[in-house]
Amino acid sequence: MRTSRAFTLIEVLIVVAVMALMTATLPRLAIYETKNAWPTINDELNDIAYLARQEAIMHGTMHQLLWHRVDGKDELTVRRLSQDPDDEKKKSFIPLAPGIPSTYKLPDGVVVESVKLEKEDKWLRDAKGVGLVVTPDGLVQTGEVLLARTKRNVTDKVAFTMQAFLGNWKRGEIKLVVA
Repeated sequence: MRTSRAFTLIEVLIVVAVMALMTATLPRLAIYETKNAWPTINDELNDIAYLARQEAIMHGTMHQLLWHRVDGKDELTVRRLSQDPDDEKKKSFIPLAPGIPSTYKLPDGVVVESVKLEKEDKWLRDAKGVGLVVTPDGLVQTGEVLLARTKRNVTDKVAFTMQAFLGNWKRGEIKLVVA
């Protein structure tokens, strides 16, 4: 009996078919994963906005939702308005009391591309960050932040708009850019 050390045509065709199927499916899985990350980010942004509103109402002072960059990572922080004890005209926003989780750091790979207040992009112009004001009544200044994430040569961008009276972030359409 003769033994063969080569692959048959059927075996080669099956391998090629499996590879073609994998090639067609993997990009869709990457996009699916991308779409699932944004609702989680939206929930986290709304949790921070809720905290800012509750703190402003509870203390009866203005607060701020501050978008800023710390050590190369973008984050959203809640700060409260404080008056300088030496100069009653001087006021500034300071961090909340220690122990209150008042900062949301964006996940790895997610960056702020722009922050718009009154339809004007303020992100690149202010090195200290860009803040949305929260009144003592819990109303939040309207604004929009554009976040972007690049993964496997696919960049997806989503705009989150602060709804003033509701005080929460509304997620916009996901825009995909394939490099």
